[in-house]
Amino acid sequence: MNRKTLKKHAGPPQVFRRPLGGEPSAARFSGGAQFVLAVLALSLVAGSAFAGTTGTEFQNLYTWLNNVVTGYFGRAVAVAAVGIGAIISIARVNPIPILAGVGFAVFLQYTPTIITGILTATI
Repeated sequence: MNRKTLKKHAGPPQVFRRPLGGEPSAARFSGGAQFVLAVLALSLVAGSAFAGTTGTEFQNLYTWLNNVVTGYFGRAVAVAAVGIGAIISIARVNPIPILAGVGFAVFLQYTPTIITGILTATI
């Protein structure tokens, strides 16, 4: 036989059914009932937002980390990131490493302020 005329078959097509061979359930919620259940569930989980205003267990750690990142150490790390990016950019003749260094410096400078703003926001 010719190789082009041979076709491999795995067998007859299979029919896939739901688990345990059952048919789809006829008992479903209508659109209105689904909406009511969703509103009820959301109203039960909605509460006051006090994410960053309670508890003093970690206040000392937060203050220390915030001072380290926004202080002279953070500035030194940002300048080092830009400097290392500049050296690598010159070595590879590619501007991407210095852009990554600048991006890291901007991220390091503004992220603590953004995080503090998000966590201390109240509704």
